[in-house]
Amino acid sequence: MTEFTIPDMECNGCVSAITGAVHALDPNAKITADLQTHHVTIDSPITADALRDAITGRGFTVS
Repeated sequence: MTEFTIPDMECNGCVSAITGAVHALDPNAKITADLQTHHVTIDSPITADALRDAITGRGFTVS
């Protein structure tokens, strides 16, 4: 399980973009996003670094 805070995730379009980035690496990943807290949880065997790279590749800041 990997958890990120993504401060610039502000709408459902952002969630869709992040989900798409993660699913490009692992189509079976389970993703939970909370727009209020800007928190994303990803259940996937893919490394945190690879997930972070995929999300930042879509233009998001990950902390």
